[in-house]
Amino acid sequence: MKKILTFVLAAAIAVSAGALAGCKPRISNDENTLEIYFLNAGYGDQFVADLAAAFEDEHEGVNVEYWGDDLDQTAALLQSGTTNTVDLFIIGGDMDSYAMAGANVHPDYDIILENIDEVMEYEENGVMLKDKFIRDAVPQEIDGHYYSFSWAVGATGLIYNASKFEILAQDNPNIAVPNTTDELVQLCEDIKAAGEIPFVFSVSTNYWEYMTRLWYMQYEGAENVKNFFLGIDNGAYSRDIFLQQGRLESLEALNSLIRHELGNNHDNVNLMNFAQSQAQFISGNGLMMVNGDWLENEMRNVANEDENKFEFRMMKTPVVSALSEKLSYWKEGKTFAEATKTMPAKTRKEYDEKLSAIIDYVDAGEPEGEKPSFAKEDDVLIVKNARNVGYTIGGNHTVGIPVYATAKDLAKEFLKFMLSDEGYRIYFDATTGNQLPIKYDLQNDTERWGSMSAFAKSRYEVTIANPEYENLITTYGTTPLTTLGGLTLWIGDGQYAEEFFATKDEKHYKTPYELYRSEYEDEWTVEKFNLMLKNSGIDPTN
Repeated sequence: MKKILTFVLAAAIAVSAGALAGCKPRISNDENTLEIYFLNAGYGDQFVADLAAAFEDEHEGVNVEYWGDDLDQTAALLQSGTTNTVDLFIIGGDMDSYAMAGANVHPDYDIILENIDEVMEYEENGVMLKDKFIRDAVPQEIDGHYYSFSWAVGATGLIYNASKFEILAQDNPNIAVPNTTDELVQLCEDIKAAGEIPFVFSVSTNYWEYMTRLWYMQYEGAENVKNFFLGIDNGAYSRDIFLQQGRLESLEALNSLIRHELGNNHDNVNLMNFAQSQAQFISGNGLMMVNGDWLENEMRNVANEDENKFEFRMMKTPVVSALSEKLSYWKEGKTFAEATKTMPAKTRKEYDEKLSAIIDYVDAGEPEGEKPSFAKEDDVLIVKNARNVGYTIGGNHTVGIPVYATAKDLAKEFLKFMLSDEGYRIYFDATTGNQLPIKYDLQNDTERWGSMSAFAKSRYEVTIANPEYENLITTYGTTPLTTLGGLTLWIGDGQYAEEFFATKDEKHYKTPYELYRSEYEDEWTVEKFNLMLKNSGIDPTN
């Protein structure tokens, strides 16, 4: 799937209607013709086609037309008003942002989107549709109304070649899914010793950001993540949110894995585009890759042509080893990043072994295992919260109906159908086993559960089936500062950490600390931070 950048309203609505890329088919603009504009990327277009065909079968006299691309022309289409005939958007962006923006999108409308309250309050088998969503995809209300919901789980994480892991483990049993980032570092050494490549990726597509966000969230915890997205440090609005230690620790973890001189990367990570790197992974030229739940659907043609037929799985995200600093057994009196500069390798390993032991206890379901004697209850809680944190991009895959749409009533009926059990099954079948982010007893659907690959089952078990799973970005990442002000975790002026860490040119290399400080000192100046507050409706002088 192509990287969907976080939506920044000020930039998006500056796109003129004349800048629309590509041409759409000529479609009748009447109340019986539903025109859908959709994101055509990792999840493909088959699910839209199949939903449309089934919807037409159930609604005599209705015609559903659809067109899409991977460019996301939503801002320009909405800005063009009634000259745009799209009735329903199924996109790779946050439609709620447009609702929150009010008349800033189009001067003729107080809110550019139609509320979908009747969709959310529609009952299927005695359950309102708004109550069908899984915990981390519950639609949000804006001034008492619903305008959008997510149409993809969008689970991200570290995917590994389970077939090759199993083969290599016959000679080295240490080649296994790691609990911590330090264990992941050692795993890379074992993989290289076996003559294989640990990681394959494309520097130009910053999927490693999915992991740095996860390690940041593991280290900082829910409250600090929430405060970051609220722009608050020590109870006040402050750009010091960019000095949260977890930001540095997550960059340190990434650098310890992909810095070029370590030799952990496929030799062409700086040259390949994303499709090429993904094809290398499917072919076995690299045992691990940061990716998402769309991988199998996106690469089904490559996989069908590959004679190896490797089995892939999504691993539970290794816990950032810096979390030891938060636990009772930590004796260094300084941050992990500082302490490990001079700490003997043996001491660091002892700390990490303790963290790993607590993770084993948490994974066993606590009462089922034996709690390590050195671990206190607070330690277990901290590790449990970190172990189950997740990052999905489903919150940036949403639907919306323009308030001026000719067939908006038909669009609402389509959304009801999409969220039905039948719609779930159609989506599942069309996307190689992906799921809509709604509750459905998949394991008792023997036909579909039996059809799922090891990869599909692993991503399901890591996310939806884990009752402790919490996606903090979805939970806290939609605030006026993010939707109106443009606040994101890492900006880097269009450059990303992997570009600096994986470079072969030492002159271009930057340390984690340099990137961490430059974000605060060079990127998020006082002036820029105050402008973000102002754009979000917050007086920076208060």
